Amino acid sequence: MSNHFIVEKSSVDRFDFVVYGTEAKSVLSSLGKIQAELKGVKNAVVLFDHLLYAGNTKNRFITATVKDGRFDMDSFKITKQINGNDVRKMAKAFFHRHAEFVRSNSILNSVQRELLLKGAAI
Repeated sequence: MSNHFIVEKSSVDRFDFVVYGTEAKSVLSSLGKIQAELKGVKNAVVLFDHLLYAGNTKNRFITATVKDGRFDMDSFKITKQINGNDVRKMAKAFFHRHAEFVRSNSILNSVQRELLLKGAAI
């Protein structure tokens, strides 16, 4: 895999897409590649999950909007409060399907990795 991210449709209503980091590296350095994967999308709200890069911290989630097919650079913000567990459950399902990223490409401590691999939403 040449990219250190995976883009998926969101199952949570307030976001259209989720960009999951797949290693301990910020996906924001690949905005051009991410925008290319969203080709054809005119307007959307995108959630970036930096769990493997930032850990389960207040800097984990970032949101941005796509307007007229391009990221609105003024829209990027750290989303400190994710209300409810719907986003964390969606992330749990993603990392359960891609356990190899959790095992080898993250800054998570061993307890956090084990919880995630056993199916806990963190």
